Amino acid sequence: MKMEVKFFDSPSYVDDHSDEVLDLVKQWAKGKGIRRIVVASSTGKSALKAARSLRGNGIELIVVSDRAGVSFKPDELYKEWAEKLRAEKVQEYRSGLFWRPEVVEQIKSLGVDKILIATELFRGMNAPGGTNVNSIVAEVLYKISIGIKVCVEIAIMACDAGYVEPGVDAIAVAGSGTGLDSAIVISAAHSDEMFDKEKGFKIREVICKPR
Repeated sequence: MKMEVKFFDSPSYVDDHSDEVLDLVKQWAKGKGIRRIVVASSTGKSALKAARSLRGNGIELIVVSDRAGVSFKPDELYKEWAEKLRAEKVQEYRSGLFWRPEVVEQIKSLGVDKILIATELFRGMNAPGGTNVNSIVAEVLYKISIGIKVCVEIAIMACDAGYVEPGVDAIAVAGSGTGLDSAIVISAAHSDEMFDKEKGFKIREVICKPR
């Protein structure tokens, strides 16, 4: 089965590509025989869509979300996204399933029992006005796409949690702040071994991303 990379003309904070991304993920999972899929979800919408789209396909879904207490003012977010939030009269965007226990229960009701709420790996520990290796890795991956950075991040976080086996191919799915626009086939690794020559993570294939 021939697999081609899909390029979107806009990131998901401009146009939500979730439905098309999940269709592609199903095709690639079937074609590659991959059974573990890791999806990023800030509000639970992407997790619910993924759970409904992928159920019954022999796939194990892992959901990764922000740590407790993350929130942003619209002005701190991407311009197009901020404009949408202002139009909806949103003064504070609360990111993460921590804020939405009722959504967590909905996700669980769809058969998803692996839900990780934790600090983004590449956020790291920052001194005021300083930087760290984690943020440098993030900036490099951002050059590919915001969603690809998140895909790598959540796959390694899921591996650290014991939800994905190191060295075994999985599919990671994410977006640019909101919605979905990126997916990769990745051989994950534990975060303390991510740059190890033998055990380190490997991006096997890119399924889709914005240009």
